[in-house]
Amino acid sequence: MLQPLERGFARLENSRKEFLGRVQKLQPHQRAFSPNGHDWSLLQIIDHLVISEEQTLRIVAKQLANPKLPDRGRWHAPLRMSLMKLAMRLPLKYKIPTEQVAPSPSPDFAELKARWETVRRNLGSLLADIQQSQQHQPVFRHPFFGLMDVEQVLLFLQEHFNHHMQQVKRTLKAGGFQMEDLV
Repeated sequence: MLQPLERGFARLENSRKEFLGRVQKLQPHQRAFSPNGHDWSLLQIIDHLVISEEQTLRIVAKQLANPKLPDRGRWHAPLRMSLMKLAMRLPLKYKIPTEQVAPSPSPDFAELKARWETVRRNLGSLLADIQQSQQHQPVFRHPFFGLMDVEQVLLFLQEHFNHHMQQVKRTLKAGGFQMEDLV
């Protein structure tokens, strides 16, 4: 695996494993708690993250196999990535860009863990096969942040994960759970 991809993937994978290890310690009712009936529970947050990664992986794999995205816009990619990081780090709530990444009403924790493990294993395999000539090829078009290459996709996935960890903190606080060390 190319070194920048390996670093990004390792960071993303460490975040997932640490988070799931902590969520594992919660009681089922804590995982399923929704602060006000319409905000997502921890299980729904995990479901959304898994669905997002599954969709992203599907698109990236398709683009690597049969590139169709225009190879343009590299000069402003650092600006777009900086804006993405800023947007993801702000303590704001955003609407999901498409219902395709909406979580189910009551996902199963064991199933979510298995699906997340599968998508990460598949992502790791895909990243291991990327050649240096493909490293900066556009492989994903985010609805708000535009075209991304593989390294930028990994950065987006990490920032997306981190953004939802803010939501996890709000959910735990609203439930009065004594889990300050969870996130």
